Amino acid sequence: MVWAHGVDHYENFPVASWLCPPAWRDAVRALYAFARTADDLADEGNASAAQRLAALQALRAAVTALWQDRPVQADAAWQPLWVALDRARRRHALPLQPLLDLLDAFEQDVRWQAAARRWRDEAELLDYCR
Repeated sequence: MVWAHGVDHYENFPVASWLCPPAWRDAVRALYAFARTADDLADEGNASAAQRLAALQALRAAVTALWQDRPVQADAAWQPLWVALDRARRRHALPLQPLLDLLDAFEQDVRWQAAARRWRDEAELLDYCR
């Protein structure tokens, strides 16, 4: 499966999505595409930490604009993602915060990896997992 920025992945998740009720399948695929895209921006390729963080911030701005019914300013290659995500959020009244929390975790990954940092304690790890 090739995502918007050209990273090739073998994925078995689309097959597993058949376990979801039919009414939720498109939403699950859209959410997974968002998460996969964010994950790839955070850790695929040779981009610097600063470039990765900028890309994640652009994704954050775009998804926030989508939830606020404003025009999405993002790479044209991501247009199918925004269409699917918008359809899912409207159909299922999806909240924005879990997507922002996911981006927080990916941004933390980038910053911490650049600093060779690990979690100090269980509370910090659980905050990351939230």
